[in-house]
Amino acid sequence: MRKISWSGQRFFYVVTAILVLITIIVSLQSYSTGTWEAAGGLHSNFNNYLIFKTSATHLIQGLDLYVHHPGDHVDLFKYSPLFALLMAPFTILPDWLGIIIWNLINLLTLMIGLRMMPGLGKKQVTFILLIAFFELIGSIMNEQSNALMAGLMVLGIACFEKNKPFWGALSLVFSVYIKLFSLVVFMMLLFYPKRLKTALYTVFWMIVFALLPILVTGWDGLKETYLSWYTMLGQDYSDSVGFSVIGILVKWFNYQGSRNIVFLVGVVLMVMPLLKFKQYSNQNFRYAVLSALLIWIIIFNHKAESPTFVIAMTGIGLYFVTQPWNLQNKLFLAFAIVFVSLVYSDLMPPGPRNNFFHPYFIKALPCIVIWLKIIYEIMFNKIKPAHSNSSRI
Repeated sequence: MRKISWSGQRFFYVVTAILVLITIIVSLQSYSTGTWEAAGGLHSNFNNYLIFKTSATHLIQGLDLYVHHPGDHVDLFKYSPLFALLMAPFTILPDWLGIIIWNLINLLTLMIGLRMMPGLGKKQVTFILLIAFFELIGSIMNEQSNALMAGLMVLGIACFEKNKPFWGALSLVFSVYIKLFSLVVFMMLLFYPKRLKTALYTVFWMIVFALLPILVTGWDGLKETYLSWYTMLGQDYSDSVGFSVIGILVKWFNYQGSRNIVFLVGVVLMVMPLLKFKQYSNQNFRYAVLSALLIWIIIFNHKAESPTFVIAMTGIGLYFVTQPWNLQNKLFLAFAIVFVSLVYSDLMPPGPRNNFFHPYFIKALPCIVIWLKIIYEIMFNKIKPAHSNSSRI
């Protein structure tokens, strides 16, 4: 019997099979608890899926997407009208099947995006999936779209790496119509040729996706829907803090200053790699910037919650599989896995988890440290071309 090893393809398929099986099991487990009436509306352990699915029904019926619908779910729908339209096929599926398909779409989009990245073999993709494993499962358990978002952003850049700007623009624009924060990834398009063509493709997909819901809303209904979405997003900015830079500043240092200043500092640091013109042709440089962006999206989101960290951990995984596999990087990676994932799992007793790690936003700390490490290495030319990394994973 041939031994399973990192060098072969078998381990990739084993991990894939395990992830698919876990996805199906946790989907059915969420569904099995059913729904119940309580304060605030209809409750369930698959509330996010119900929000997504019923948004299509509300759109088709001409109802306001961005108000509470307590008879269908709790909390608000916050995504675009396009997302609601694309959820329409789920309205004809039984919930148990719809949850499975939705979660598998999230998982497989991330896996396909990583597999499409030039220079990443099955070995590297498997390693990234294992690094993000706990966060990926956590997002799937909550039926959230974070793995889908990570997959679309990675897939979009993979298409540009393969000189397919039409499909790259489609993937990135689609991600924006799910969650607006992926707009920051568009800064990477400066690294690729055919910029005018890319800009035209981007505008094309922006217009197509913006107008597509008109098929069921009509022109006036579409205008009202976008106005309601804009109003809801404006009201969504609250004083809450999450697993983020601002969360740590507030909790650790009692920071009372402007959040906008903190955000602006993060923006300035994140766009500084654009000044490294001579590095644009270095694939490892481009991947390091993508890694930093995937982390930045989370740590500078004042409302970042635990299931979103599959995006940050995908970025961390991408960074470490494209860098030398030395002791320093091993220690940084171990730091991330332990304090982003393991201490928030059942491996950690609930006392320390609930009384220290959670309220002090420790989950964000390794991501912030590694993000600063990546920015430093980018700005001081520490990111070497792939062929120079003889000790890569």
